[in-house]
Amino acid sequence: QRFDAIVTYFFLDCFPPEELTAVIDQLAGCATDDAIWLVADFALPARGVACWRARAAHYLMYAFFRRAVALPARRLTPPDERLRSHGFERSSRREFSLGLLHADVWERAPR
Repeated sequence: QRFDAIVTYFFLDCFPPEELTAVIDQLAGCATDDAIWLVADFALPARGVACWRARAAHYLMYAFFRRAVALPARRLTPPDERLRSHGFERSSRREFSLGLLHADVWERAPR
């Protein structure tokens, strides 16, 4: 099936880099040529106190979920380049909680 929209809220951060590539490849293959992809996930601010705060939060979250549910990811792998490789471009981003969270809209231009 082909879909006009894909929504991955707090999902893509669960995969290590090699698995993330496979997941995005498979999902992108199901997207129409003019699909949108909504992504909400954790983020690492570039610098400053917000960066240190986010690093501490990420460390604790990944350590907890590795033990609680055997989460395979050990760190956050941003999906941006993988999405771009499938023809998606980010059209908007909103950040929350001093950059710890973000919500993106990715659009695929018709070919």
